[in-house]
Amino acid sequence: MEQARNEVLAEQGLGELETQFFFIRKLPDEGELSVKLSQLFERRHADMLLVKYGKHIRALDAQAPATYFSSWLSMLCAAQQYMIGRYDAAFDFSPGNLTVNLYLKEERPMFGFRLHDARTLSVPEGDRAEWRRQVLSALYGETLRPLLAALGQAAGLDAGQLWGQIATRMHYAHEAALARADSEELRAKLTEDFQALLSDLPPDVFGRPRHPLNVKFRYVDDPRNPGEQLRMKVSCCLAYKTDTSHGYCYTCPRMSSAEREERKLKLLADAK
Repeated sequence: MEQARNEVLAEQGLGELETQFFFIRKLPDEGELSVKLSQLFERRHADMLLVKYGKHIRALDAQAPATYFSSWLSMLCAAQQYMIGRYDAAFDFSPGNLTVNLYLKEERPMFGFRLHDARTLSVPEGDRAEWRRQVLSALYGETLRPLLAALGQAAGLDAGQLWGQIATRMHYAHEAALARADSEELRAKLTEDFQALLSDLPPDVFGRPRHPLNVKFRYVDDPRNPGEQLRMKVSCCLAYKTDTSHGYCYTCPRMSSAEREERKLKLLADAK
């Protein structure tokens, strides 16, 4: 009976991960690369991913694809956070159980995450807070910490810059999950679980001197909506290191006030 219930729960949860967090069940027809997360700990596989992805985003070196891909990895964090709050359950996101697939969709490069074993769920037995801490510690300490370290080494970046991409996207994903929640009870659980992520895990789980997700955001004026503000990114995504006209993002923390004012005027002119 318990196994049957977990299988139904796993199927329902995986369906939501597909619609909301870029999970897939089979290799895409336009697949360019398929590699286990555990393989990306090795330099040759990390280099291969950054080179292949870098060609699609017209990267000038390996750094921009590393930051862009790190932003995609935030979907793993958001997916597990959602499973914990929505279903009191967690999939196995260990490096050997996840494959990342680079593919083209309408000529745009996309990443899809595929679970090898999506049937076995971890569910709380007794102390839910301790169970949640163990699940999150495994995701961040055993999957993402070594993965970001390997990507940073391959790209010549400090891992802190990659954690910054995850932090920025995770806070947005949390707000989106709250907006989609269909009950006050679920919103309360999502909020409690997110706060636990920010407070219950020590910095050494992430291999950082400070908790990389527990950040205080700065804000800038929204050029398109007077009186409103936009959240600045935690770290630069290095979009300016691509062979495009993108340059710095308006919310980039590296941009000076003068540069941001110039970009504001350009955004307003482009909107006319």
